[in-house]
Amino acid sequence: MRAPTPAEVAQRAGNSVEVLLSRYARCLYDRQPINNQCIEGLLSDYDKPPELDEA
Repeated sequence: MRAPTPAEVAQRAGNSVEVLLSRYARCLYDRQPINNQCIEGLLSDYDKPPELDEA
C-alpha cells in the first residue's frame, strides 16, 4: 500500500494542499494507518444504501 500524496489527502478532506499542510499536517505524522482506517470507515458509510423503513 502506498502513502497518499498531500493532494490526495487534501482532496479527501475537502481542503487545499495549503490548508492541509498549514493546519493538519502535524496530525498526520506517524498516524497514517490509523488515519487511513478512519477515513475509509467514514467513506464506506456513504457507500451504503439507505435503510428502508419497514411500515
